[in-house]
Amino acid sequence: MVGTKYGKYIITDPTRIQSGAEVNHSKKEGEYSRFLGFLNKDLMAEAPLYCNVVRISDPPTQPTLYKSVHVHEVEEVLLFLSIGPDCELGGEVVIHLGSEGEKHAFSRNTLVYIPKLMKHCPVYFNNFKKDNQFFIISFYFSLNVTN
Repeated sequence: MVGTKYGKYIITDPTRIQSGAEVNHSKKEGEYSRFLGFLNKDLMAEAPLYCNVVRISDPPTQPTLYKSVHVHEVEEVLLFLSIGPDCELGGEVVIHLGSEGEKHAFSRNTLVYIPKLMKHCPVYFNNFKKDNQFFIISFYFSLNVTN
């Protein structure tokens, strides 16, 4: 698509390029997630956001994906999306929000909006079915967020 007027807005296989270098994000034996793609200012200077996509497959062998409580200088949106038409994630996701660590659990397609500077995490995965897959898509609304 390079060389066309709008081809610069299409990035095929964005998992292979990160900060100007090729990266291998292949799932390793025993891992339950695979990084599938991202968008940041290194890939497209005009994009006003950072985005990454992770596929969760098989029952997670570890209780958490995002372990430590943290904040961001920008808003974040997390989308938990099932592959199947029933909108079921195949288990329970638990996320902690705010300085109190308020616990929220869900098992269906869910969007979580996290305001700027709000404490959040950890995220726990409980009772996941074997051979299950779903996606976590994160959006940060800033050009300055990096991996």
